[in-house]
Amino acid sequence: MAILPESSFMASTTPPRHSPQRNFGSSSKFSLQAMLPRVWFALVIVLLAALALLAQRGIGVETNLLSLLPSFQKEPLLQKTVERFAEQVNPRLIFLVGHKNPEQARTAAKKMAVALRNSGHFASLEAEIQQNTLETWQQFYFPHRYRMLSPEIRQLLKQPDAVAATLHRLQEKLHSPLSAFFSRMLPQDPLLFFSSFLQTLPKPPGQVFLEEGMLTVQDHGKTYLLINGVLQHNPFNIGRQAAVQEALAEIIEQATLSTSDLEVLHSGVFRFAAKAAEEAQREVLTIGTGSMLGILFLIIVTFRGIRQVLVVVLPLAIGLLTAVTVCSLFFVKLHLFTLVFGASLIGVSVDYAFHYLAKHRLSAGQWNSWEGLWSIFPALTMGVVTSILGYAGFWLTPFPALQQIALFSAVGLLGAYGTVVCWFPLLMKAPPSVASPPVALVAVKWFLQLWDAIQEHRATPVVLIMLGIGCLATFNSIQFNDDIRALEQRSPTLQSEAHRIRELTGGLEVSRFIVVRGKSVEEVLQRQEQATRRLQSLARNDPQFDFQSLAPLLPSQKTLAENQTLLRDALLAQPERLKQGLSNMGFAPEVVELFVRELLNSEPHGFSVKDWLASPISKPFRHLWLGKIEQKQVSLILLGSRHDAQQITVALAGIPGVAYLNQVERISSLFRQYREALTKLVALSYLLVLGLLIWKYRLRKAVKIIGSPVLATLLTFALFSITGQPVNLLHIVSSFLILGIGVDYTIFFTAGHHAASATGLAVLLSAITTLLSFGLLFLSQTPALEAVGLTVALGIGFALLLSPLALTKR
Repeated sequence: MAILPESSFMASTTPPRHSPQRNFGSSSKFSLQAMLPRVWFALVIVLLAALALLAQRGIGVETNLLSLLPSFQKEPLLQKTVERFAEQVNPRLIFLVGHKNPEQARTAAKKMAVALRNSGHFASLEAEIQQNTLETWQQFYFPHRYRMLSPEIRQLLKQPDAVAATLHRLQEKLHSPLSAFFSRMLPQDPLLFFSSFLQTLPKPPGQVFLEEGMLTVQDHGKTYLLINGVLQHNPFNIGRQAAVQEALAEIIEQATLSTSDLEVLHSGVFRFAAKAAEEAQREVLTIGTGSMLGILFLIIVTFRGIRQVLVVVLPLAIGLLTAVTVCSLFFVKLHLFTLVFGASLIGVSVDYAFHYLAKHRLSAGQWNSWEGLWSIFPALTMGVVTSILGYAGFWLTPFPALQQIALFSAVGLLGAYGTVVCWFPLLMKAPPSVASPPVALVAVKWFLQLWDAIQEHRATPVVLIMLGIGCLATFNSIQFNDDIRALEQRSPTLQSEAHRIRELTGGLEVSRFIVVRGKSVEEVLQRQEQATRRLQSLARNDPQFDFQSLAPLLPSQKTLAENQTLLRDALLAQPERLKQGLSNMGFAPEVVELFVRELLNSEPHGFSVKDWLASPISKPFRHLWLGKIEQKQVSLILLGSRHDAQQITVALAGIPGVAYLNQVERISSLFRQYREALTKLVALSYLLVLGLLIWKYRLRKAVKIIGSPVLATLLTFALFSITGQPVNLLHIVSSFLILGIGVDYTIFFTAGHHAASATGLAVLLSAITTLLSFGLLFLSQTPALEAVGLTVALGIGFALLLSPLALTKR
């Protein structure tokens, strides 16, 4: 779109040249210039009303870092499996209370557990194993003792003379040091099969053991007591994080003050989420405040007026109002990542105001506010279109948060653009009150003269082309890092504490586990048993290998039936011999008769998963049964941190519906795929923008316009290659911003070549505010934002230096 001459665009609405301001009569009250301010005012009122309604509903703020991760549309079952598992694991908090004196550690842990329970922030908290826990287990499983057989008993019953082997084992148990314990079970379980089953039940992971009713760890002369808690509310609920943190800090402080030399460690998703939220809130304030102060300083120094300061605040405020309102309509929650990035949007949305104010500041003679707008309108419009195209690149990523940023930024820019176009001519009717040119204009003129001199040389195009080729030559040595962990925002203190807890407890992994799927509950249980047997084989060869499976707790109906058949075939084939053997050991005749009768009459059915989940015994293991997902039944097998992924994958080969899942590798692989795809898309986007520019400006001028952002992008990534800066998906995505913002500068120079000084001043101010915003973003503690900030700051810096390429000779 070329700059429309007054004769064609405004011939019907432009009054005589002597009139300083267009004079619209009643007949033209519905003209464009009369309508625009009113329409925009009505839209702003609608936005304010919508925001007020949304505020009543509550505008949610998301702090869950996992929501930044891509969704796996091609694997919805795995995606939902991961999500459901995360829902169960995320609210958990683990505490270790340690002291050199075991009794003091125990007393402090009990007191701390009471304080945590009374805080009201925990849905459940477990420090002591209740005395009736064993009784509960016995009540649930004991009726099924002849169907739930341990591997030891199954092996025993498969021997040629199973009766003799069984009686020999019983004789050994009755003469062992634990005979007093076993004697209580003998009347109802003469062969002590149930005690063997109890020994196969899952034990605490790693180095944790049960002592005096509490889970205990010992390390270097210290005794640590374990407290497991589940938070009452979502750990990512930003409205409750501060209260929970304060309560935890107070409880821990009281515990350490009450008991000298007491060590309290605690970790969980909540701590990392709260830290990330706190950091993000700080960054929103820092980046937003820094950008605003920088903009205010530039306005005051350049335009020397408080009025200009107030005018510039309008597009910023309405841009953010538009962005927050529209995003809240399309998204249930706004991510803090979006708000931090939105703070950097301030430096971009002010560009349109700067171009208008620069035109106003440097106007000579009579000033016409609407003519001032129309003279830059084509460039403003093309600029906002290309900027939105730049942000649209974020929408093409698999990251929900980046897609939200794309909408937030695009809508925010439209809000700022609409404010400048519709209201600035009314707000800036008066001519500039300062006659002297701004100081920055001296630097702008010198810079433009330098580029005039550079473009005089015939070698300039060749040098620039060779520079671009040289940059491309460095791309072979770019180091790519697609590891998702590189984008984690982790506090060294929290990481150290979490590592210490894992070191002490040998906890199970939550990012690497085995998924078991099946069409029915029975199919899942059978596949789970197959996988467990293979893992048990690995565990026998590697004492450090640890895992947690539901197979011992939830046997399949097939296994229960096989166990009962095996038991009957092995022992009741010679019932008299079995009875005689028991009688010889001193069992009363009625006990022997009852035992044989129960073997004969017991029904071959067990209990359902529903029964098990309803029982309190399932509480420590419920997170392993995910139930129905996408018409499939799903369960998990958790693994210890010390395991060989390749070995496990080989061991599980051939079992349908069973897969080893490494979330880190899975997401990192997706990162790599999207990075490679988006790299091609960046190149395609530049070609599409070039096509748009050719349609508007013809080939020669279009190449000049796009040459600056292209070379800026090449220089940025060449610098990454030379300095060894690892490049990931977000660096590639940021290339869209270099294109979208960088091409603005060259478009403004092309459209405003007849007023290069005013254009140069506006471009300089715009670039400074953008560099300030993204430079502050580079200081973010969130690696994802840091990557975007670094790439855009470098790219826009180069784009600014190269922007006069688009100028024709003056």
